[in-house]
Amino acid sequence: MKDIQGYEKLYAITEDGCVWSHKSQKFLSPIKRREYLSVNLCKNGVIKKPYIHRLVAEAFIENLENKETVNHIDGNHHNNCVSNLEWMTMQENNKAAWDNGQRVVTETMRNQMKENLAKGRIVKFTEEKIEQIRKLHEMAFSNRKIAMMFDTSHSVIGKLLSKPSGF
Repeated sequence: MKDIQGYEKLYAITEDGCVWSHKSQKFLSPIKRREYLSVNLCKNGVIKKPYIHRLVAEAFIENLENKETVNHIDGNHHNNCVSNLEWMTMQENNKAAWDNGQRVVTETMRNQMKENLAKGRIVKFTEEKIEQIRKLHEMAFSNRKIAMMFDTSHSVIGKLLSKPSGF
């Protein structure tokens, strides 16, 4: 068990994702937020709700390449054991999710892109990238966050999402 960075002597985390409160001398109950588990941490009257997988990775997995996201290797977002987590870039994480079937392309999305390509419209993004952008948007990622992942502006993402068949 290691103290959580920024919450030393208040909270600690185990390798399997259990959060210990030094004050109450018990493990905290996880809260389901979106598809992940988080906990409420309080310091100086301010409550934060960090994801447990991120706490485990920050405490137990070196991040020498400064990658920004934590991937669940087996795809189970409730399995927060250190052996099931790895640091990835946003693009690596998104590709892994598509590859292991966590993100599914709808037939409508596929048909819209094929129609767009058949009409000879200029396409800035590949079919795969547009499918990823639409799925990320459906998963409540902000346009700014999506834009960062694809090295473009949030306004380009907004325009892409407002058109039924992309650019």
